[in-house]
Amino acid sequence: MPRRVNNVCAVLGCTGQHRSVHRLPASEDTRAKWTDFIFDGDVPVRFGENLRVCAKHFSWDCFSNLGQYNAGLAERLFLKDGATPTIRGEATETRISGLLAEDRHHVACQTDPPVPPQTNTVGTQLSITTFQPHFRSKGTQKTISCASVGTSPVAFSTSKPFMTSTAVKRPRLELEEEEDNPLEGSSSMKIPDPQDSTYDPEDSFTALTVSVDVTKESTDPVHKTSTYIVYESCLLELFRICPECRRVSEVRTSRVGTFITIEQKCLGCTYRKKWNSQPLLGNSPAGNLQLSAAVYATGASFFKLQKIFRAMHLKMFQYDTFRRHARNYIEPAIVHKWKKAQGGMLEQLSEQQNVILGGDLRADLHGHSAKFGTYSMMDLKSNTIIDLQLVQSNEVDGSYHMEKEGLKRSLALLEAHGVTMDSIVTDPHPQIQKFLRESNITHNYNVWHMEKDLAHGDPVFPQCLHPEHTSRDKSKNVVFTFLEMLCRLYLAALHFNENAGLPKARTSAGEPQYRMYFPKPMNGEVTAKPVKTAATFCYVDELMDLIFDVFKDPAPFMDEVLRIPIPPALSTQFDSPEKQDVVASFVSGFNQAQV
Repeated sequence: MPRRVNNVCAVLGCTGQHRSVHRLPASEDTRAKWTDFIFDGDVPVRFGENLRVCAKHFSWDCFSNLGQYNAGLAERLFLKDGATPTIRGEATETRISGLLAEDRHHVACQTDPPVPPQTNTVGTQLSITTFQPHFRSKGTQKTISCASVGTSPVAFSTSKPFMTSTAVKRPRLELEEEEDNPLEGSSSMKIPDPQDSTYDPEDSFTALTVSVDVTKESTDPVHKTSTYIVYESCLLELFRICPECRRVSEVRTSRVGTFITIEQKCLGCTYRKKWNSQPLLGNSPAGNLQLSAAVYATGASFFKLQKIFRAMHLKMFQYDTFRRHARNYIEPAIVHKWKKAQGGMLEQLSEQQNVILGGDLRADLHGHSAKFGTYSMMDLKSNTIIDLQLVQSNEVDGSYHMEKEGLKRSLALLEAHGVTMDSIVTDPHPQIQKFLRESNITHNYNVWHMEKDLAHGDPVFPQCLHPEHTSRDKSKNVVFTFLEMLCRLYLAALHFNENAGLPKARTSAGEPQYRMYFPKPMNGEVTAKPVKTAATFCYVDELMDLIFDVFKDPAPFMDEVLRIPIPPALSTQFDSPEKQDVVASFVSGFNQAQV
């Protein structure tokens, strides 16, 4: 039995090869128009309902992606909603030139056929080939030469393009910060032929319709523009064919971190194009700075993110670049934002009476000794952190003296801003008790510490019923410098202050939400725990804006960082021998044979 397409097209007077086949639409009204046009009435039984008609029977304005198809960027035409066939008989062989694949001229042609006028549509529909496996074109050619990093000019080869009956490998030029392991070879998959009568695009891919106003220029800052993951093969396909003469172009790429620039040169005409994957801030790609800022501002780990990028073959910059971004732009922005927020809180406190504060130290333990001690001062009425003091162990006589030093620094800052305290709440540390007594400051004890001490000798409450705290941070062995540690503390305080007053989560009926909770000390007994409202991260958005402002002129922000007294590293208090002497002592008689 002949193919259905041939039968239907024969009724319409269509001969020759059928391209861009379209099936009967689902809309009842449009289906009726199709069948009335084809058969002038009801569909004969021998044809059935599953009819398909090729693109030759539609006028050019029936297609939504005619421009992309004529430019070689789409392999299949897509009909607009409600489009119906109107062309039959010999008219199908005298269609408007450039509409079908066979009308597009060969790369060796010297002239272009007339092309129908094209219009941009707000609703852009992706072709089916966008998400299909990539196949190498027979006429694609790329040359390799040395190029400079970024957007500097690149010398092109003067060789002419050639056609061959076998697939030609396309060498790529990438100027990278680190040595990569490029994917070699290409997997080949058998995909359905759109010319086949049994082909149904809905079986393999659902076309997406995206509303885009291509005539309106975006006014959003570069770091607030939507970003996507784009595969190299899909990206380079856009530059393979010259849009002017349809010849195969010479395409070359260079990369800096997450940034790629593509230069297209047609060897058959004078067409040239240079495309950047990211906006440039001076000579710096915006995406590289944005990624560093996002990692730092969210408290993420650069090395964990680097592993994720490597697993996905996503291109990324090295740790040295991340630290340069942090040192020059991100950390000055964090210090500035915290100092500004802290100044506003202290100004409000200076105008209040009966200010009650709470203070406590948290030691950052590495082994059995503390390198850093963080003293936090909280306004107990507003439940906000108003000051953070980071003390390094070599600034005092020992880690035992960190808490007193942190308290003294914090009280000095409050006094300098005119904040008058009514009382302060701390734990019963002996040094703290003596210092506050000598300073004539009303001192109250933290009830939790008192209750904990009393409960140990009570047979009714032999142990604390609070669940045992287990850290979820798997990177506690990460060592930070003094400034890195301080900036992360500022970020933690900004996050806490923004979310400290969040209400409890409620259902749609207004009832409080609870979840089941199984405390470890209660041996399987279940209790209820209120569900909190999801945290917000407005401070991250504000910080990202500030980082890009710092990038424009970092000097005034850097002055705030330079005013921070940073103690010398712990290792500076010891003599540093020569490396070769240390290695020689390590390679002793026992392990010398292993070297």
